[in-house]
Amino acid sequence: MAEPRLKAGVVGLGVGAVGPVREMETSSKFELRAGADTDPVVRAGFQKVYPEARVYDSIEKLVADPEVEVVWVQTPNRLHAEQSIIAANAGKHVVVQKPMALKLQEAEDMVEAADRNNVRLVAGNSHCYKTPFQMMGQIARSGELGKVRAINVVAYNGWWLQSRLPEDLDPSYGGGIVYRAVPHQIDAIRLIGGGKLKSVRGTVSEWMPARPGPAYCSAYMEFTDGTPAVVIQNSYGYFVCDDLMSWVSPEEQRKQFSQRGAIRQGLQNGTRSEADYRERRIGASLDRGRTDRAGEREWAADMGMVIVSCERRGHAPVPRRRLRV
Repeated sequence: MAEPRLKAGVVGLGVGAVGPVREMETSSKFELRAGADTDPVVRAGFQKVYPEARVYDSIEKLVADPEVEVVWVQTPNRLHAEQSIIAANAGKHVVVQKPMALKLQEAEDMVEAADRNNVRLVAGNSHCYKTPFQMMGQIARSGELGKVRAINVVAYNGWWLQSRLPEDLDPSYGGGIVYRAVPHQIDAIRLIGGGKLKSVRGTVSEWMPARPGPAYCSAYMEFTDGTPAVVIQNSYGYFVCDDLMSWVSPEEQRKQFSQRGAIRQGLQNGTRSEADYRERRIGASLDRGRTDRAGEREWAADMGMVIVSCERRGHAPVPRRRLRV
């Protein structure tokens, strides 16, 4: 007998909601029932694409819908804690976009609200749920290659050059790569390393006056068993990890390099336009609709390269194992 699908509502229907909402179209776990957004233009675009879904202008109205069982919180980062708690207090399960919150106390308040109302709270939309990282975690836990001795995650990409809203770049609103991109890397490190971290040291920096904000981050972490982990994230786009990957042709690499250079020049001389950002939301002119994801590569540029060093050199072949997902 097929497992019943959870009836979902999404709060925050902007560009960030495109991925989760499109996935729900073919998901065996969720059924999209409602959406909420404070912007009437955004609500109209969503309603055009999903005429059978109910649309609300506030989260309070969405969580009052008796048919909604789980709420996906896709609003700006500074609202994650507040709105997750609202949904939990209404007795709804919660899936919240990363980062979970901007402050540790906010995260603790979210957990307390979920426990008190007997609902599930999940930090969603993380690359660590993808097959390669799940497999790396399973191999690490199996001991087939011995103890994990070091984890290194290195990401060079052009995230900072993409079309953005001001709040995407401002750390006071939860913007910048530490809040927007690094959570993917930390999730992978925790999945693979297991256990708890006992220390974290890091730094952020910025060096593009035309687009101020932290676009570089490096951090050193240590697990309670002494295993070290290093994160490096550089989103200025002068060099990208795609250039090291076989699926990107030299011609495409040169094209992308030229495009990134043109964007940087546009930022410097004031001709760069961010107008296309809003047009990628659901139902807008640049919305590509549902796409066939069957052949989508598992690589994610903002995730970077994840390298795990184990104590064994692996002279003997590792037995082939079935991935459990």
